[in-house]
Amino acid sequence: MTLRLDVQWEEAEEVSSPELAATWARFSIFVGGDCLTVIEDTLASGYRNSIDVSVYPLAEWVADNWWFLTTPQAGRGAESAGISMPSNRALNEKRSRYSLASAGDGFPWPSLMLLPETGSYLLAQSVHRDRLQRVRFIMSGQYIVDFQETVYTLERFVDSVVRRLEDHGVEHTRLQVEWLAIQATPEGERDFCHAAAALGVDPYSANDQLADQILQASERVQDQQLLLDLLAGVGVSQLASGIEWLSSGLRALNARAPGAPSAQLIHLTETVGAQLAGTHHDLVANVPWETGYIRGRRTRDELSLDPTMRFDLSPYVSLLNIDLQSPGLVEGLARTGDVAPVTVTSRRRSGQSKRFVQARVLSRAVFEPQQGSYVITHGGTTRDKIERAFAAELLAPALGVENLLDNDFSEASRTSVAKHFNVDRRVVDHQIDNQVQLN
Repeated sequence: MTLRLDVQWEEAEEVSSPELAATWARFSIFVGGDCLTVIEDTLASGYRNSIDVSVYPLAEWVADNWWFLTTPQAGRGAESAGISMPSNRALNEKRSRYSLASAGDGFPWPSLMLLPETGSYLLAQSVHRDRLQRVRFIMSGQYIVDFQETVYTLERFVDSVVRRLEDHGVEHTRLQVEWLAIQATPEGERDFCHAAAALGVDPYSANDQLADQILQASERVQDQQLLLDLLAGVGVSQLASGIEWLSSGLRALNARAPGAPSAQLIHLTETVGAQLAGTHHDLVANVPWETGYIRGRRTRDELSLDPTMRFDLSPYVSLLNIDLQSPGLVEGLARTGDVAPVTVTSRRRSGQSKRFVQARVLSRAVFEPQQGSYVITHGGTTRDKIERAFAAELLAPALGVENLLDNDFSEASRTSVAKHFNVDRRVVDHQIDNQVQLN
């Protein structure tokens, strides 16, 4: 399943603006076989699969938000971590950066959110009525597509609009100037732009102090993807403490010589992992937690564990502690791949919280075995939702919770079940709310 932007150029001699006239088109958006630009035209009393617009504003919007649209998890963790702005302003900024409806300029655009994630792209569309144009976009849904393919699609789209302008003798527009600057950005500066975007900051408006902090952070971490993992889980105010925590975690991780995966882990990877592993875009975007639940149940079934038995994580994922408290939404640092998985967490975390992080790492080790070092955050990406659901079902399976409760859903009974499975009480509550049928 891929994103496709279909542009069929048309003449628009009656349009006075040169850049709008040159880029007039019949425009459609497809994801796989679904057309997202199906509209109800209230004037014509009918339906069609395309909109007649100038695509110049949309291309300009893509260029304006390029670093946000091409940075996995850009600013999404930082929002939840409490960046210093009112929630309404944060919501409006998110819409302006990720929703096609923000392209504006008087044209009707679908309410399609483009949300970059690590290795995948979440596309989320809702029904949307453009009252000015008297059209209604009737398609809604969520889709998971490949990250690199989506970035390439956006890049080709902007390139085609720029070439159309050039072919019609339209020069020096803001889009052309900005796109040329983006294309000419050197690699080191690109890393800075992605880091700023991961913090939810426009790289071109970052003040000198923040720019220095980002550059120093990049110098200390020396791993761009690891840095982006961290920045997606902290706000600007927590950048310094986040880097200190990550540096401390890396020292602990690197001081431990990589060992070989246990026989138990290899068995799970070769059985359950091989059967159920898949890239995010193979999953159902609307219910990623169901994928996590299925993976958790199948893992326990493969090990022939009774649903009321406590899961022992020690043969699968080792645990290291550091003194620093993890900032923002950051929960831990981990290393997986062709080595024995290791998790680094704050010593101050409860034992139940550490077990939950270890279970998330086990999910990554079994179902995405080619990894390395990465930061684990309490974010809202598809991968986060899958891992948390897996951890809940692995550690406190819904059937086991139901059997132990035996129709007693009192506070005392829930607490007793949480103690039995050695999980936080909130895990049991989550399982009850989402998977246990209350009688």
